[in-house]
Amino acid sequence: VTGTGAYGSTEVTVSSGVFSFVNTGFYRVKAFLTGTKNNDVRYAGTQIISTNDNSSYNITNAYAYSQVYSANSEVCYFSCNCETIMDVTNTTNQKVKMYVDVESAVTVQGSNDHNITGMLFERLGDT
Repeated sequence: VTGTGAYGSTEVTVSSGVFSFVNTGFYRVKAFLTGTKNNDVRYAGTQIISTNDNSSYNITNAYAYSQVYSANSEVCYFSCNCETIMDVTNTTNQKVKMYVDVESAVTVQGSNDHNITGMLFERLGDT
């Protein structure tokens, strides 16, 4: 993840796509995906997945999907976003990832200047 910014103190760090919380508390976590496809794909989606044991990412916190249809192989744009509230009580073991789920290959859009695809974290308060 590049082109990210923070207001106030940094509450989340990232390494190899895994986001770690610096402090315990309630967090609003949002994942957003934007992309294109040149031929028919039935769906594209994003999920927020997490672990409570720093290993098994088997918790789906939120997900959103977009139906993608491109007539005559024209470029089709899609976007979807989802969000959840997480109660982080253990900063060592609770982590989160963004998972992209598509039927076939798509082009994911990105930018260093704008939040087009990525994750957003907002600490709401103490747990």
